[in-house]
Amino acid sequence: SDDDEEGKEEKTKCIIVTPGKSETETITVVKPAKTCPTPRVDLGPGLPALKIPGGSGNSPIYTDGNDYFYKKGRHTVLKGDLDTWYMSCTYEDCPGKAIMQARDNVLMLYHRNEHTCEPIPCLADLMEMKQRIMERCKSDPITPLNQIFREETMSPEYAPEIGALLSFKSMEKDMERARKSSIRSKKWSRENRS
Repeated sequence: SDDDEEGKEEKTKCIIVTPGKSETETITVVKPAKTCPTPRVDLGPGLPALKIPGGSGNSPIYTDGNDYFYKKGRHTVLKGDLDTWYMSCTYEDCPGKAIMQARDNVLMLYHRNEHTCEPIPCLADLMEMKQRIMERCKSDPITPLNQIFREETMSPEYAPEIGALLSFKSMEKDMERARKSSIRSKKWSRENRS
């Protein structure tokens, strides 16, 4: 029956474009068993969502390249099998909102509320730099953390003002955590191989 079909979880593959990477990433989205009615309004033209790793709590943030950035909120599935996320601006006080939907296996962003915050043209590079710092902490157990920070923030791949937005003090605890988790993971892996 139709009720039985609506009561099952489904998995779908979506393509995500990440700035700075030539390949696309395919993720599996689990659709909740419950669906919601299709919205009555047309969302208008949307733009492909770009995923930027390493936001608050290491959760990714999303943009359509307009220099405004969104974090995921509530997830639902609309009739017609549309995975939908209600997005809000990464600035807490900004009313900027968007809806992100998986359409034809591509994540699309549709703007809903205007932003009151200023656009941040370098946020994508800043998040990418933070991600590189964390990856290096995980893969390099020897180099002192402050040296890793200094080398990555002074990298010629980024404009100098981007590195100036970060401070070692603000990232030190996350860097220590990344390194410790990597060391524990490698130790556990060695112990289980023997």
